[in-house]
Amino acid sequence: MSAPRGEATADYSRADRPNGPDSGALRAAHGVLLLASAAGSLLLGVAAFSTLYSLRVEGAQASLHPSREDYGLLLIALAALGMAVGGARRARPAMAALAALGVLALGIAVLRDLGQVHSTGVIGQQYENATATPDAGFYEETLGGALLLVAGGGLLVLHAPARPERASREPRAARRSRPPRVGDPETATDKTPEPTESQSARQDWFDN
Repeated sequence: MSAPRGEATADYSRADRPNGPDSGALRAAHGVLLLASAAGSLLLGVAAFSTLYSLRVEGAQASLHPSREDYGLLLIALAALGMAVGGARRARPAMAALAALGVLALGIAVLRDLGQVHSTGVIGQQYENATATPDAGFYEETLGGALLLVAGGGLLVLHAPARPERASREPRAARRSRPPRVGDPETATDKTPEPTESQSARQDWFDN
């Protein structure tokens, strides 16, 4: 009775923590993805206070580097760091949230900041030869968002739930191999009990 359950439990534990030659590679991949999520969170935190773009006027000695304080990116970085901790504990909702935060950071970089890094603004109205180029902040937030997306998606694929087909088949085979018991529904039949000799003689007397 207890053996099939023990075997099924062992199969599930092997699915969660694989053994064999691939287990070391899986642990290494898990560690690399966690480092990527931590690096992405750090980059987003730094990008929140880094220069987004630079303005340069041809012929001028100096260039402008407008500063910024993007607390939205800082909140994404802090949330991603918390989700990375959940991913280290193999929590799939945290892994999915990590990938979603990466998509959000990339959306901010592409939909909001990409248009600003090429805009000269008031300087461009005063100087025709003014140009705007992306600075460190834009590259940091773009790379940070990409790392979060790769880390979250990679962790989801790496720790995808295994199919419990083998575990569900073994208990059935064990039930078929065990000796039948009284009252077991699998051993119950529709056959009626055969009549005894006295019952057969009584039936013959009534028939005659």
